[in-house]
Amino acid sequence: MKTDRHFKPYSELTIRDNYMFTEVFRDTKLLTGLLRRVIPEEDIGSQDIAIKEMTVSPVYQKRGVRFDVYSTDGRHLFDVEMQVEDRGEVFPRAVMNLSSMIIHSREPSEPFRPKGKAYVIFFCAYDETETGNLLEHYRYMSRSTHEEKDLTNIIIVNCPVKAEDHPSIRPFADYVMDGTNTTEDTFIQEVESAVQLKKKDSEGEERYMSYEYELYCAKKDGLKEGEAIGMIRMYDAFREMSMNEEEAVSKTAEAYQKTAADVMHVIAERDSLLEKQRI
Repeated sequence: MKTDRHFKPYSELTIRDNYMFTEVFRDTKLLTGLLRRVIPEEDIGSQDIAIKEMTVSPVYQKRGVRFDVYSTDGRHLFDVEMQVEDRGEVFPRAVMNLSSMIIHSREPSEPFRPKGKAYVIFFCAYDETETGNLLEHYRYMSRSTHEEKDLTNIIIVNCPVKAEDHPSIRPFADYVMDGTNTTEDTFIQEVESAVQLKKKDSEGEERYMSYEYELYCAKKDGLKEGEAIGMIRMYDAFREMSMNEEEAVSKTAEAYQKTAADVMHVIAERDSLLEKQRI
């Protein structure tokens, strides 16, 4: 498994590393404890299942989603995510995950309503909402003359923000940012113990290296795809400038330091590449 990518050593992983986060919180007991701290006002039962990195792909050819940790207690649906880098996409991702989670939970003949309440929760290692609050809770509410229910929910935890608006999650937010600060909180100590136990698992280390290598390959493929789409756009621009096909191919190849054959191959695949770009 040779690559120029520098993998973070397995021994240095903390809870804010996506791989370790998903490994630790597929433990239903720990996940239940975390959820109850995020939403202390909600009657959350013990999680029946906790699945790490579950992919949901629709039957039609559109973009699917992958949940870091998906779980349910039979009355609620949860997707819990760890986001370390600010890529400007948390809220759109949360909406997509929320809708996909609800659809996944339904049988084909059932109405498009969640089975109980549905939550997508993002722990961000930066200030995502820039509101000055540790936790932001966005709700879609169904109103009638008889009842009002929070059916779908997006929760964003801004871990580095030092506000005390949600003290029940403050110790975990600090732990995410520090990585080793377990304080005197027994729950955080249990999570850290699980992290250390995972690090002693040699098979876990092998799985981690395979996981990182797969990410590396996927990112390289994504870069190649982005370059190909750029070549198509440039070729089209040259054609709109009244260049003939041969000249447009030559100019595009020169700009991207490719051969004319490379450009022609990309042009031949334009329909599938642009369809991926749209979704």
